[in-house]
Amino acid sequence: MKKLYSELMGMSIFEEHSPHRPLGVVRNVMIDPETGKLLAFVLKNRQVILPADTECLNNALYIRSRDDLIPMEDVLRVAEVDRMAIDVAGSQVMTAKTRKILGRVIDYEVDLKAAQLTTLHVAKLFLIFHLSEAIISAKNIIKIDRAFITVEDTTELRLPVDDGDEEVTPSPLAV
Repeated sequence: MKKLYSELMGMSIFEEHSPHRPLGVVRNVMIDPETGKLLAFVLKNRQVILPADTECLNNALYIRSRDDLIPMEDVLRVAEVDRMAIDVAGSQVMTAKTRKILGRVIDYEVDLKAAQLTTLHVAKLFLIFHLSEAIISAKNIIKIDRAFITVEDTTELRLPVDDGDEEVTPSPLAV
């Protein structure tokens, strides 16, 4: 099942046997910048839930028990990535060779079953307006760091379409 970052943010988390009282809400989604793997869902008080411990139904995440809530510091890779302070959402995206700025990540999609980043939704921003929106496959990502997300110059951009079922693919970026 694929979900957008914007859909995951604020999503309620329930215990499997108490579906009427939420344990909390997703405050952030942590992506490993080296592998593109979905590492954890971050809650308040620096608690995390690992993707393997969750089930997504409708617009909520379910866990087996309250014991699946783990302090961030108890999961080594999650704590390391947290110290890096790299956030995919809002990052600038640029091409590797030509160093062309494609825009900022306004949203991204993760495959919850594979626990993997799948696409970046990028737009050039002017005040509150999104100009030249595009979707970039995660396969084209070369590097994610604090300053930029670097993608291949030959990246094909898919333009988002309102009905969500079809996408238009323009020619590759000029090298």
